[in-house]
Amino acid sequence: MSRRFITELVAAAGGDAAVQRRIELVLRCWERQQVYIGRMGRDQPRAAAEQLLRAGVARADAVDILVQRFGLTARSCRRILSKAADTFR
Repeated sequence: MSRRFITELVAAAGGDAAVQRRIELVLRCWERQQVYIGRMGRDQPRAAAEQLLRAGVARADAVDILVQRFGLTARSCRRILSKAADTFR
């Protein structure tokens, strides 16, 4: 992901340094998994949701990331996150 995207996420989160570090950590994890996720076809949003939940990202932040990354509606992203969370129960 581009540095500009990270900057926009941090600005949207209020610019807090702790939030910035957390977002950068999550996005670095995301970039490492990108090759694997990229081969999953239509399951990409679900795999991404699972990765975000494993990384400990708050649901609201995960919804924002999924909306930005895949261009889905917030409602469908919440549904995807809910189904991904069921796999951890």
